[in-house]
Amino acid sequence: MKLAILSDTHGNLVALETVLAELEKESIDQMICLGDVPAMGPQPHECLERIKALDIPVVMGNTDDWLINPSTIPPDDAPIFNIMRWCVDQMTEADQAFLKNFEATVDIKLPDQMDLVCFHGSPKHFNDIITSISSDDEILDYFAGTNATLYTGGHTHVQILRRVGDKFYLNPGSVGLPCRYYPNLHGGLSLTHRAEYAVITVENGNMGVDLRSVPLDVDRVLKAAKNSEMPHADWWQALWG
Repeated sequence: MKLAILSDTHGNLVALETVLAELEKESIDQMICLGDVPAMGPQPHECLERIKALDIPVVMGNTDDWLINPSTIPPDDAPIFNIMRWCVDQMTEADQAFLKNFEATVDIKLPDQMDLVCFHGSPKHFNDIITSISSDDEILDYFAGTNATLYTGGHTHVQILRRVGDKFYLNPGSVGLPCRYYPNLHGGLSLTHRAEYAVITVENGNMGVDLRSVPLDVDRVLKAAKNSEMPHADWWQALWG
């Protein structure tokens, strides 16, 4: 069995199409999206439509929730939050209905009595943060009430694979806003020129996790921002410098 794990596309359709083109080159049995699909990028509606067309399980991310409940967007005049409010306006009624169907967690039964739990921040809440320096005790507390071999979440935009006791935690990184380190939304974003995702393989009792990173045509990404009506497009484009 082979599964592809995508997360944090953030309205970057160019990056999403880049990853999907790579996945078309191999036999994928199941694809799962860990949330934060449309918001914070120049093509929020188009990105959401593309994910919808895949007909795959999608987890609720923190920015997905903001689009459903715009009153919870921080009342801050920082560019990222103004972009978020613009993204709200790009959502159609069908988009909103699709967003509301995103799940808190997705549980997948793997072969050989293995289980996979998918979430955005943690199984407890999409805002929880798991990083490479989170303690084992902290992570196991987030996992309390669940029982799986492998846990996968996004949110931090940084790829991670680590063992926690007898469990494994995977962060596939970000398709649309891949960061060099955990981002500070008020100005500390530093992006790589690659789109990130992961592939899990389970066969004959063996489990493999492959962290993927593919080159991204940044010129196309910047052109998409330039051709959109997204506010602060110059600021967003500068993140890719």
